[in-house]
Amino acid sequence: MGASGTTFLTIGRNRFACKQRRRFSRVLLLVLAVCLLSLPAQAKYSGGTGTPGDPYLISTAEDMNSIGADPDDWDKHFKLIDDIDLAAYTATAFNLIGTPISPFTGIFDGNDHRILNFTYATTATDYIGLFRYVDDPNAEIKNLHLTAPDIDAGTGWYVGALVGCLSFGTISGCHIEDGYVSADAAVGGLLGENFYGHIANCSASCYVWGYYNYVGGLTGASRGNVSRCYSVGEASGNDYIGGLVGRSDYGRIYDCYSTSEVSGHAYVGGLAGYNADYISASYSIGLVSGDSNVGGLVGYNFQLTGAVVASSFWDIHTSGQTGSDGGTGMSTVAMQRKTTFTGAGWNFLTIWDICDRMNYPRLAWQPRLLADFVCPYGVEINDLAAFVRQWLFLRLSADILPDENDGIVNFLDYAAFAAAWQTTPASSNWNPDCDIAPEGGNNIVDIDDLVVFLQQWLQFGASYADTAPDGGDGIVNLFDYATLADSWLQGL
Repeated sequence: MGASGTTFLTIGRNRFACKQRRRFSRVLLLVLAVCLLSLPAQAKYSGGTGTPGDPYLISTAEDMNSIGADPDDWDKHFKLIDDIDLAAYTATAFNLIGTPISPFTGIFDGNDHRILNFTYATTATDYIGLFRYVDDPNAEIKNLHLTAPDIDAGTGWYVGALVGCLSFGTISGCHIEDGYVSADAAVGGLLGENFYGHIANCSASCYVWGYYNYVGGLTGASRGNVSRCYSVGEASGNDYIGGLVGRSDYGRIYDCYSTSEVSGHAYVGGLAGYNADYISASYSIGLVSGDSNVGGLVGYNFQLTGAVVASSFWDIHTSGQTGSDGGTGMSTVAMQRKTTFTGAGWNFLTIWDICDRMNYPRLAWQPRLLADFVCPYGVEINDLAAFVRQWLFLRLSADILPDENDGIVNFLDYAAFAAAWQTTPASSNWNPDCDIAPEGGNNIVDIDDLVVFLQQWLQFGASYADTAPDGGDGIVNLFDYATLADSWLQGL
């Protein structure tokens, strides 16, 4: 009994110990599981969670390439936080984003950064671009610059540097610089085809070539709206070739221009090779050549519901054309006269601008070069003379009207001071521009401000020539001269 009892007791203790260890193991596993669940998820890309308030952050070439490798993320929000060079990805190495079956439906904010040296070369693949296919009314690609993209899709269709096909969605504030794009058809500098999307405030500086049809400096074909866009460079192909849009069907083009050189066989136009909708407040000044249905603005205008291009003019001298199916031919002198266009109802307050009797009209939204101080457009001897007149002038704090300053402190500025006299930020007549003394202001327009105003009375100051660095430093000096020299003899 003693021996066997001892043995039994020992076995019983061992069994109890085993049960204790099993219980401890279960508790340990449970604790480990809870701890693992409590750990934060491993960050993707360079941060963010892909939501509207916390977009995925893209800062490297690897980040950018990873987007195209994960279709599950193509409905997410992205934000570029640094310039990216994709030169390491050649041929078909880069993962393009979206497909017709699984399109990109999210939002990509370029945040005004650049993607450099995007290269893609294939022999016969459709839908080629940084984004292959975008299809959602709420999808958007915005504020992105592509520098020196080089795309060769061989006999592929729907090809652009940024997007192959935009079915639905918006592209805004995107720009292609020094690009090359070639394909068989439906090819453009920015995107290949815009089905029903909206393209706004975009540009393409590209050489665009198509072996077949539908070639445009900005987009090869479009059924959606295109607004405040422009193209620079060359567009060439067979039929339906346009400086901005190769073929525009049932989508409006407004507030746009093209300086691209355009060449093709049939339906060739400086702005659009073929148009079947409405074109307004737009122009083209590039060289256009072709065999049939060729126009400086539009190669062929399909009038489905009446005239779709109205109050249009062309220069009979520079074009060598005295007749056209639409528009009015004018001499170069008349084409540079403001009254020619105001008589036809053109709006020079908000839509158009002109250096009267010096230049053709241009769109009011077009930015001028920093050193383009005076008419005519471009930086030349008149701007140098204007700059010299303000050499070493200081920016006068009391010169506040009109439009912030006109180079002299006079009665316009006095009227503004009088209206704001003795006011504070709580007053309805408060004008912070009149609160100039002591330096930086003191939240009241009083005798201190008047003393400074009188000291500057009828003085001339820097009204436009103080451009550098970063908007001016209060005096016209060598920094500003460097800006002038850098822009010398540049045009639009």
